[in-house]
Amino acid sequence: MKIGLRKQIVVEKGLWRQGLQMLGGVFIAWIIRLCMCTYRLVVLAEEINPYLDLNEGSQPPQHFLSSWHENIWVFVGVNEGLPYRALASKAGGGRFIGQVCRTLGYTMVFGSSTRRGKDKGGARAMIALRRCLQQGHSIAITVDGSVGPRRQAKPGIIELSRRSGTPIVPFSVWCSRSWRLPTWDKLQIPKPFAKVVVRYGKPLKVPSDSVSDRDTQVWIQKLNQCMQDNEAIARSVGLQGGKISAEVAL
Repeated sequence: MKIGLRKQIVVEKGLWRQGLQMLGGVFIAWIIRLCMCTYRLVVLAEEINPYLDLNEGSQPPQHFLSSWHENIWVFVGVNEGLPYRALASKAGGGRFIGQVCRTLGYTMVFGSSTRRGKDKGGARAMIALRRCLQQGHSIAITVDGSVGPRRQAKPGIIELSRRSGTPIVPFSVWCSRSWRLPTWDKLQIPKPFAKVVVRYGKPLKVPSDSVSDRDTQVWIQKLNQCMQDNEAIARSVGLQGGKISAEVAL
């Protein structure tokens, strides 16, 4: 009886937790929507501009859209309504983020990298992502998530890009005023009415013959550098007061 009661209590706690995550995710999604309405948004792109393509009714080329985890607030807000498949962790925090993304219209794939010898669903997530690519979908992913290290891309996206031939498009954010949360990623939330500059960077293509571990590390460093360079351009445009040259902007 005691064992059965304990199991029932555990199940009930799990259901309560799932319910709270669902309600909290919906609430945060609507807060993001409200904040996005107040931002002075500048959208830049070098080659692929999904934001512009959506407004013109066209479909952008298939790609990975890669962001740092700290920019997930703007990342999911700006790209709301775009036909992305999004990757999130199977852990509690990832499930919460997944509910936020679902409310904003994303189709979710759950899983994360192996940690301390325990598979967190990463293998199944890789299979699911490959299936999404085969079906012609683009994928939105935070390349340093879900547990960091901060601003260090993981090898999974390099492997998927190499195998599929799908380019990686860096997505970077600069904002004039923001809050920073005391999380591992130092999550950035732009304050209402802030100026927010986002930039879709130059696509990075991983060649199919980059199969060694050393090649993977080289391309990880290249992606990290592309992300940093793309952010520097967004910051430069933001600090110039919106004077933009040789860019696509809305």
